[in-house]
Amino acid sequence: MPIIKDDDWVLKDIQEVEDEAMKVIRNSTGHNLVLAGPGAGKTELLAQKACFLIETGKCRDKRIIALSFKKDAAQNLQDRVNSRLDLKYRQKFESTTFDAFCKSIVDRFKSTLPVVYRPSDDYEIYFPENKKFVEEVKRDAVGFEGLTAEELKKLKHNNFENNYIVRPYKKGEEHSVDARIKRFVWFRLLEGKSKVSFKMINFLANYIIRNNKFLSNAINSTYEYAFIDEFQDTTYQQYEIFKSIFLDKKIKITAVGDTKQRIMGWAGALHSAFEIFKNDFAIEHHNELLSNRRSLKNLIGYQRMMEAFMNHADNKPEMELIENEGSAKLIQFDESNIEGAYIALCIQKWIEKGVDEREICILFRNPSKHYTDKIISSLQDLDIKCRIENTYQELLNEAIVQLILKMLMFTCDKKSIEGWNSTMELLCNIRGVNKSRDITRLEKELSRFIKSNKDINGNV
Repeated sequence: MPIIKDDDWVLKDIQEVEDEAMKVIRNSTGHNLVLAGPGAGKTELLAQKACFLIETGKCRDKRIIALSFKKDAAQNLQDRVNSRLDLKYRQKFESTTFDAFCKSIVDRFKSTLPVVYRPSDDYEIYFPENKKFVEEVKRDAVGFEGLTAEELKKLKHNNFENNYIVRPYKKGEEHSVDARIKRFVWFRLLEGKSKVSFKMINFLANYIIRNNKFLSNAINSTYEYAFIDEFQDTTYQQYEIFKSIFLDKKIKITAVGDTKQRIMGWAGALHSAFEIFKNDFAIEHHNELLSNRRSLKNLIGYQRMMEAFMNHADNKPEMELIENEGSAKLIQFDESNIEGAYIALCIQKWIEKGVDEREICILFRNPSKHYTDKIISSLQDLDIKCRIENTYQELLNEAIVQLILKMLMFTCDKKSIEGWNSTMELLCNIRGVNKSRDITRLEKELSRFIKSNKDINGNV
């Protein structure tokens, strides 16, 4: 693919974006902070910017890394970029989650960690903020470096990980009660087959980056640009890693987020993240996107009312409903049983009006079994089938499952250009292929495989 001049480059698959968005897309020399509400096109902006930087040769010898906080967001951005770039250039863009990025660092460089922080090679992911584990610590830590039962009595499972596992301590606090508890917990979790949480992995990754100049230099020589999606959800610990990697380096950062949409606040999201980022990275002005390209007008009106309510605004916007655009309601319940019964009755009425059951979805911010069981039970009482999709979605999104499904479709003559391209993308990632002749060889190999399996299928 020939390099395109900046003035000749055009948007991919869309007609236009806001002027502020275009400024960000074409800015290849400095950092960007983009604030935007729901539906404003934050992910699309990043996809277009990736195409601009790659197609105009701004990262000819380096790559772009995009960090998201949710797996589906990372995959969505990767898919958008892949659909618009030639296969040979897709390797220049890498979209992953923050946790996966940190885990890859720990997996490759954990041998450089001190023994007291070094997990075993066969470590497993663990979630230590549970009552059982905290009670074990209260019981078994007695006597460790002089800890007493009275000192351990204060431990609570809420925020246990932040307070006693990954919290940094100042010089002179090494012998405090909290510091000794932290040392015991790390010892307990790492002994034998280690148990490590994602927050612990973030902590270890930051330690490695801060103390390994070779790794820091390698990251800077690999990436020319970095995108940070949903920046409002950045935790304190993640931001510390972010600074360790990018602050005072040549990598240009584009961070996008929404000041009204901090869904990870309960998980320790950093307050005033945007202002801190602007100060640390010397950004004088941020860019703001105003459009909502996703929601209907009724929903936009409802969002504005909720925003005014949450900000304790004196003047509340008027809500003028438009017919045939649905409705949005906020309903509070005192008991989950009543909530489940109400939802089940609503769904029953929709089905009676002709709505297909498959078109009805219930979204949970936090899919607690306590709530889902109540709703499913209420639906079953009305002979309405329901299932939790999380497990199926996670399984279907696995690369190997996607590859198997695509192969099956090919052997059944259900093929398309898009299907072929996405299959080749998966195979290239699995094989680590990025050179033109290797891609051509892999395409021929895939064709032979499909043909041989068609022959088998025809004889069955």
